[in-house]
Order: sequence, then C-alpha cells, then structure tokens
Amino acid sequence: MSGTQTYSDELVTCESCETAFVFRVPEQRRMYEVRGEVTVPTECPACRQGDDETGWQGDEKTGRRRDEKTGRQRDEETGRWRGEVKWFDIQKGYGFIRKPDGEEIFFHRNSLAASANPRDMAEGRQVSFEEQESSKGPEAVEVKLLG
Repeated sequence: MSGTQTYSDELVTCESCETAFVFRVPEQRRMYEVRGEVTVPTECPACRQGDDETGWQGDEKTGRRRDEKTGRQRDEETGRWRGEVKWFDIQKGYGFIRKPDGEEIFFHRNSLAASANPRDMAEGRQVSFEEQESSKGPEAVEVKLLG
C-alpha cells in the first residue's frame, strides 16, 4: 500500500452472536503495525478467542481481551481494568488514573460509578474502570474505588 493509511471507527455486527460492536481506530492501528494491513474482524471482542496477529489474546474467564504488548490485564474477579488515581481536581471535575503499565487515562466526575464519591478520589487510591474511546482519546468510565 502506498501513501498514508487512514483509519475510522467502524460499526460491525458479530457473525457469532450478532452483537454490534465498534472496530476502533486504536485496534486498526495496532493491526496495521503488526500485519501491514487492516482487516475488519468478523467477531466481537467477547467472541474472539486465543492469540491473533495483532498481539491481543482472549481472557478465558471474562471473554474479554488483554494487551500482550503492554501486559495490561483486567481484574480476574470483575473483568474490569485496574489502576490508581494519579490526581483528581474536585473543582475542575476531572483527573487521571495511572494504569499498571504506567500509561495514564483521563476520567471525568460524570464517569464515576454511582457508588463512588468524588471526594474519595485521592491520589494513590486503587480503582477499577472500563475504558472507552472518546472524541479526545481513551477515557475511563464507570470508575469505582477498590477496598
């Protein structure tokens, strides 16, 4: 392929469970880096199992995926990502979570789970969260305090 590679989120229907899912730009980029081409997956992340060329592996317990490059894993009991609060500004209403691999992810007070109190989001507190792609990049949602 000559020229620059372009990417865009694509809505796909899983051939196995018929669930709609989004084939996101970050996964497309990883696939292109590893394989030199992008092919739309025919199964949703929950239905995909085992290793594939993109470096992703299925999580047998949750049916969800983990990144073999970074080693980021989901909590075995809940299937959610884990991290610690790097900082949270209650006045501004946002902060960042540090993941175990050292990456940081943005979160907003509106992304806190109903059980989470914004005043408890102190530096170093352990949290679990789901990750979704927003217009500005990855964002932690459904953020819950652990322990």
